[in-house]
Amino acid sequence: MSLLTINKNCNYCGKCIDICPALILSKSKDNKIPYTDNEDRCILCGHCVAICPKDAIKLNQIKINNFIDYKYNFNENTVKEFLLSKRSIRHFLDKPLGKDLINKIINFSNSAASSDNKLERDYIAICDKKLIKKIEDEVVKYYKNLLLILNPIVRKIGYIFAPSLFKEFEKIIPDLKFFLKKYEIGKNPVFRNAPCVICIHAPKKSTAAKDNCLSAQSYLMLYAHSLGLGSCIIGYASFAPHILEKILNISKKNRIYSIIILGFPKYTFKKLIIRKEPKIKWFI
Repeated sequence: MSLLTINKNCNYCGKCIDICPALILSKSKDNKIPYTDNEDRCILCGHCVAICPKDAIKLNQIKINNFIDYKYNFNENTVKEFLLSKRSIRHFLDKPLGKDLINKIINFSNSAASSDNKLERDYIAICDKKLIKKIEDEVVKYYKNLLLILNPIVRKIGYIFAPSLFKEFEKIIPDLKFFLKKYEIGKNPVFRNAPCVICIHAPKKSTAAKDNCLSAQSYLMLYAHSLGLGSCIIGYASFAPHILEKILNISKKNRIYSIIILGFPKYTFKKLIIRKEPKIKWFI
């Protein structure tokens, strides 16, 4: 079966030819129905189907839904309020999410952009409390060992050979000590007693692996927010991905680029926080 089908509804407007990022479509010799002679280059983005005013194009390997007319469903103010209401949630109800809900969120997040539309990323959803606790203990153990290695003598010697690097280490040491103190008093500072931990991983060989995972991370967190769920990026675990990769038996060809906690928020926030304006360097 051909990858692309163009039927007689085509009105020869040429929009599909112009929009195709892979340049696989061309006008026929009689300037009528477009044709392709190199389907192997197609990245299955669906641009040609989505832009066709006559619904004349079909991609036989992907599903296409009718688009909503976004102009009438939301506006600048509603979008701003929604995005500003998104917070990093670190306190959760002791309430499971359910496999169907998690699957729904992950499936949606996979519609996020990826390099060449290859979707080279995979997901792991962890809802087993014992496994989450095991990973938390191992992450904490890693940072305890790191602090032992970065003792005052090592740091003093390190300043001689790599001053910039060890200057950065000095900045994070107080945070690490506070992090470990919270663990010692039973605060679970890694995964915050969240009912679900989601990891997104991708092939190390892919130059866009991290970007592919982080774009899905954004979609996942915002869609979860629209469903009334809270989420937070877990930096301490993300900076030690090898811990999770080993415990979760992830292929050595892949790396975890995103670790998120997910659950029903324990508290409701009543105000939006307006962040300070960014510094912008203009070239006009």
